[in-house]
Amino acid sequence: MSLRRLAAIALLAALAGCAPSQVVSTSETRNVLAWAMQQNMKPGTAKLATLPAQLVAFPVREPVTIARLPDGRYCFLLKTWVGWKENYRGVLSCSGPLVPGEIVNSSENGSGNRPYLSLGAAGGVFEEVYIQSQRDDRTFDVFFDLN
Repeated sequence: MSLRRLAAIALLAALAGCAPSQVVSTSETRNVLAWAMQQNMKPGTAKLATLPAQLVAFPVREPVTIARLPDGRYCFLLKTWVGWKENYRGVLSCSGPLVPGEIVNSSENGSGNRPYLSLGAAGGVFEEVYIQSQRDDRTFDVFFDLN
């Protein structure tokens, strides 16, 4: 297949919401978390905010969801891909480790074999965010899929 044809297919996929998810590096994740913590939010609140372009190496089309949990931790969800039915992929990271009960294992939730994050203390803003992979005790590659 020609390079020109591959580029055209990639463009059509991007326009249709089928483009691959972007990868957010560890340093970009730290930068976004530092920015989120500068939002000076009250504990127990959440908001959407436009990410400054210089914090990540790719264009971000969706606002970042930031929550400050009642215990003072800041968390953010950066969507790296949004598709049909508002399904998405992204990165969710917090300023402190997740605590017991915030990661719900598949044996407890009846959702098949996928554990999910449930940060109910964030006012329901991060409910049933499925874990694709765990980077450390506070950063996860996540997705949401309505099927």
